[in-house]
Amino acid sequence: TLKAWRIGTVGRPLKGVEVRIAEDGEVLVRGASVMKGYFNLPELTAQTIREGWLHTGDTGHIDEQGFLVITGRKKDIIITSAGKNITPQKIENLLREDPYIKDAILYGDQKPHLVALVIPDTERLESLCKELGIEKGVPDCLGNKRLYSFFEKRIRERLSGLSRFEQIHRFALIADDLSCERGELTPTMKLKREAIARRYSSLIDSLY
Repeated sequence: TLKAWRIGTVGRPLKGVEVRIAEDGEVLVRGASVMKGYFNLPELTAQTIREGWLHTGDTGHIDEQGFLVITGRKKDIIITSAGKNITPQKIENLLREDPYIKDAILYGDQKPHLVALVIPDTERLESLCKELGIEKGVPDCLGNKRLYSFFEKRIRERLSGLSRFEQIHRFALIADDLSCERGELTPTMKLKREAIARRYSSLIDSLY
């Protein structure tokens, strides 16, 4: 509502709408204003609405003041080989807050730990390489050990408040921005993880 709002949340449930979080973290809703199903699609309706609850496909939690926080999409959840469930968007968003990191994509499903593809901010990268005494320009500088150490330190600082299993063990710096034209982003600029993984499959495999 206009009076009950909080930055970083989608607000409190409206009157007449119930919201609960399933055991796997998925946000479930029900109420008179919630859809009853898909038109002429009974199978999809049965998959989406179960026992009166609409399964949104979003993951999230309700904070101490009753505000709903969306953390990601259920289909994007990474389950490590140790059975740990990780919402990659939470970690990726923390990394994107760093001025030197333009984008980050996490992987680690059925693997012992997380790895990431990290896209540096190109404009800052040029001056950074000069500061670090790296003679090669972009993209040749991306394999430099000093540059890797610089980003490794910043990533550790950004993720210092997370659990051990949410830490990134290894990462690779890549120069190319993601694009809709190559099928790596949706029209609303959301990551298409499988497409990105196919393009960088060898690089991702090398991180394990």
